[in-house]
Amino acid sequence: MKNAFNISAFILISLLVYSCSEKSPERIDIMQLYDCYKSQNYDSAKLAGKLTGTWKWSKYYAEIPGTKEADKNVLLNLTQEGEFTLTENSAVVTEGNWQLRVADIDYSEPDSDKPDIYLFKLVLNNPSIYLYGRIILCEDKVLFNNSYIDGGDNLFIRTDH
Repeated sequence: MKNAFNISAFILISLLVYSCSEKSPERIDIMQLYDCYKSQNYDSAKLAGKLTGTWKWSKYYAEIPGTKEADKNVLLNLTQEGEFTLTENSAVVTEGNWQLRVADIDYSEPDSDKPDIYLFKLVLNNPSIYLYGRIILCEDKVLFNNSYIDGGDNLFIRTDH
């Protein structure tokens, strides 16, 4: 009985040490990105111009499994002409046309009839699992924020400066 306890304790301690030694990725700071986005006062034309370019997938977040670093080389290219290409490990997986549509409206004053901020989403003729949710753009980062409705968030970093 004593040996069984010692072995169980050893296994438990080993598992705890192993799980603590794995460095989990830094969480996506959605509020920081949102505050930055909010300060830009985007309309659809201004946002579309800022989205045009090439973006690399960086992180994924969902309640379960939490934050995960990108495990594939996913690149998103959005053109001014409204076309997009999404590649995974250099192979085109989705391409088509994109446009912006209002996804959500944020009122800072509950009784106000004037919106404080518009949040947009991509409307694609060929959907992609990476591009669902509200767009939260801040400098060289864009978050496709779908966790507010129990989906996952995908963070992309601009690669063309």
